[in-house]
Amino acid sequence: MCACWDTTRRTPTTKRSPGTVVSRVKGGLTVDIGIKAFLPGSQLESRPVRNLDAYTRQPIDVRVINKLNKKRATLW
Repeated sequence: MCACWDTTRRTPTTKRSPGTVVSRVKGGLTVDIGIKAFLPGSQLESRPVRNLDAYTRQPIDVRVINKLNKKRATLW
């Protein structure tokens, strides 16, 4: 696998990582932080967001709260 998996795995959950919103998916957004990560729509703002498409291609700071699933190649 890519070295970015190891870097992300070692990143503390309290540290924010810069990323870019790649696309909207069911239930949230896909964010590129060196690897593709899922960002639930409910974690985006304190209130529900109706138009997630507005975030596409926007820079965003995220915090990784759940770690990797290498088998499924996903980050939650």
